[in-house]
Amino acid sequence: MSTFKIVTKATAPIRIDIAIPPEKPEIKGHFIGHAKIRSKADNKALLEKYSDWDGEGDADEAMVRELYDSFEGLGDDTGDLKGEAAFAAVLSGPLSAYLVPAVVGAYFEQYGEARLGNSRKRRSR
Repeated sequence: MSTFKIVTKATAPIRIDIAIPPEKPEIKGHFIGHAKIRSKADNKALLEKYSDWDGEGDADEAMVRELYDSFEGLGDDTGDLKGEAAFAAVLSGPLSAYLVPAVVGAYFEQYGEARLGNSRKRRSR
């Protein structure tokens, strides 16, 4: 009898916490990114692809669009941002210098935490 069922899903929600500036935040909050689920091999290939970017356009934009299907919980003076407006806010909005690293970091952090949580702790020598 199996105790863990492997199901195929295209995306998973990831909470992205924001604190700007990090030292003494004047802007704090979070939003959700619907991250595209990839295998370990697919993530490795993705990192290699962007480590020496030779594609056209902005590498940050291309990577964020490959990592995420959508964002929710973002808003501005006009209201909630959805679809392309949410991507535009993350990629080129007034806080993009903070948001792009936050969304990329949150995506890869989930794999780092999973790896650490599922493997044995190393002994200090």
